[in-house]
Amino acid sequence: CLEILGRFQSPWLGLVLDTGHFHTADPYADIARMIPFTVNWQIKERTHGNGPAGGATDLPRLVSLIRAAGWRGYVPIETLPRDGFPYDPEVAVDALLGGLRTALQGA
Repeated sequence: CLEILGRFQSPWLGLVLDTGHFHTADPYADIARMIPFTVNWQIKERTHGNGPAGGATDLPRLVSLIRAAGWRGYVPIETLPRDGFPYDPEVAVDALLGGLRTALQGA
């Protein structure tokens, strides 16, 4: 993404930063590198998507990165089912939203 975004200097081009697709050793460092190009967010429950690697998104750490970058806007959330785990979207959304609200209040 950085390579592609770096090729163009346009106010009409930006990134929807999906926190669920950072399959790296340090997803938070990579997320921080992408924030300057970010025009919108998609906050997910896990940084490594629905795969077995990685754990739950560290919402306080993520909120700290977002605030440190001076982000001023909404941070949409999205939950997804995972293979082999029960999924109730109402429960999942309430849990993610509650965790994000707590992180926002604590940061």
